[in-house]
Parts: sequence; C-alpha cells; structure tokens
Amino acid sequence: MLKDVNKDQKIQKMKIEYEKVQVENIKLRAKLVERIQRQWKV
Repeated sequence: MLKDVNKDQKIQKMKIEYEKVQVENIKLRAKLVERIQRQWKV
C-alpha cells in the first residue's frame, strides 16, 4: 500500500514539473513569435 502511495506522489510531482516546463515553453514560443512579427513589420 505505502509503495503505491509513494509511486502516485512521484507521478504527481513529475506531472507538475512537466506542466511547468510546458508553460515555460509556451511563454518562450510566444516571445519568439512576437519578435519575428516585429521584424516582419519593419
């Protein structure tokens, strides 16, 4: 029983970390897109 709980907690932590990374990637991509669009306007 305890082992299963620990496994679930590890999975939850991994999911949270993964989601954080995804959010960071989206933010970085948005910045890149903005920069590219600005260059095209000039």
